[in-house]
Amino acid sequence: MRRTPIILLAAWISLSGFTAPALAAAGCPRTTEVAMESKIMCQVCGVPLALANSLEADRERALISRLVARCESPTQIEAAMVAEYGPSILATPPAHGFAITAWLVPGIAIAAAALGIGGVLLSVRRRRRDVPRLAPVTAAEEARLDAALASYTRRDG
Repeated sequence: MRRTPIILLAAWISLSGFTAPALAAAGCPRTTEVAMESKIMCQVCGVPLALANSLEADRERALISRLVARCESPTQIEAAMVAEYGPSILATPPAHGFAITAWLVPGIAIAAAALGIGGVLLSVRRRRRDVPRLAPVTAAEEARLDAALASYTRRDG
């Protein structure tokens, strides 16, 4: 009678599918097709595969599906796609060789722009310091200004 709960638990585990797929997935560096579609470009459309809608995109998706089903890792799938279609298939350029300029040029451009903006701001700040300060208005000048304004308003009014 005490074995009944253990037998029921074993039956539930085997029927629910936790054994073989779970053990197979544990040793499988698996990825999904959706995850790979953002890393691969469509050769016809020139957009990431996730956005592409062409026959060639469908062929590329089918190849990715086969590689995912064979339990390939993302790097293995990328390598297989490069072997099949060339390096232009990757959405991001490789980080070695001449292609590294695709990573360096935007960073250098942003740094140069930041330095340029900083230089302009410093220049404007220095010019503000060089502006001569006006002397404060004396009481006599203020009285003369008030009298001129009063005579001006009397003529218009």
